[in-house]
Amino acid sequence: MPPGPTPRPGDVLAGKYRIERVVGSGGMGVVFAVTNLLTDRPLAIKWLARSPADDDDALRRFKREAKIAGRIRHPHVVDIHDIHMQQDGCFLVMELLEGESLAERLKRSGAIPPVEACQILLPCMSGVSAAHAAQVTHRDLKPDNIFLCRRSNVEERVHPKLLDFGISRMRPPPDAPHTTETRAGTVLGTPAYMAPEQLLGVPCDARTDVYSLGVTMYEMLSGARAFEGATYAALTSKIIHGEVIPLAHRAPGAPAELIKIVMRAMHLQSEARYPDVATMAASIQRWLSSAEISAVPIQEPSRPRRNRVWQLAVAAFGAFALAALAIGLRSKEPIAPAHAKAATEPPPLEPQPLVRLFEDGQQSLCADVELVVGVETDRVQIVQAARLIQLGHEGVQHRQHRIDSE
Repeated sequence: MPPGPTPRPGDVLAGKYRIERVVGSGGMGVVFAVTNLLTDRPLAIKWLARSPADDDDALRRFKREAKIAGRIRHPHVVDIHDIHMQQDGCFLVMELLEGESLAERLKRSGAIPPVEACQILLPCMSGVSAAHAAQVTHRDLKPDNIFLCRRSNVEERVHPKLLDFGISRMRPPPDAPHTTETRAGTVLGTPAYMAPEQLLGVPCDARTDVYSLGVTMYEMLSGARAFEGATYAALTSKIIHGEVIPLAHRAPGAPAELIKIVMRAMHLQSEARYPDVATMAASIQRWLSSAEISAVPIQEPSRPRRNRVWQLAVAAFGAFALAALAIGLRSKEPIAPAHAKAATEPPPLEPQPLVRLFEDGQQSLCADVELVVGVETDRVQIVQAARLIQLGHEGVQHRQHRIDSE
């Protein structure tokens, strides 16, 4: 049976979900923004582009994604509310996310600064840990499946969310009989981010997701994929044999501690990786805490605002006094013939800014009130003017001390 027509904007599904626009598309189907006509709530639906009757595997993965979402309730995992199956197709109902994927962010801006990269990845790792606690291995962690939500009502950089648990595997209890949900020889996932054991068909566990997170962080710090190949065979061969360019060469400015964390997570042998995502996240958090503390500038405590007002008054008083002195000196100088003045005039002095008027560190009061000593100005009187300003400042300090003590 051929699949039914793909819904279009304006169509209503299940009697209540009106299609508004296309949000994205992929090999499995199309994601639409919709409105629930009964509650007027904006949502999203993920429409399976293939006929359920003809693609049992796709339908099984669709159902698995809905069931896993019911087991994982976490602020950094996308919420799936319901699944609807129809004769011509089926769809998942989920929360509507606004923003961009991590893959789109990397394509747009390239490498991400280390602190920001950690701030994006740590919440996702918390979501992966919650999945592992529910006995679920994601198996398809990659930048395309990390969504950076915009939050308009809170002051937050981004709110990352994990997407697409369609090929996740639910681990059975230890005492359950052995079964497999993936046929032998079938490889599911995106090869560039898959662990070697995943490509080889070996059973996966939490360390498989640790590997994929390491590859994702490698790309975040360097702006380049850890593994690339001209063909599928060339790409998978590099992954299986661990032929990766060291992150220190790709991102020479990256912190050494973060490089160690990434390369351990990407170790060829799963036994040498972090035992679980929580342990890897703890190592990243330790580095991030030290980096954030060292990045905070040490500032001197600010003075009370009323003290600053008095300081500005002193500076203004000083400027007025010095300017008045210079004008007075110029007005009292006798006028002499031009030839006599040229004969008796001393050589010009170099301009000297009046600084360090006070010994208590208040040089900043006169930072914008500089007096240039010239030929018409008496040095002794300039010093007297400076002393006058100092006395005025000391008087202000004395008055301020009385006010504070009262």
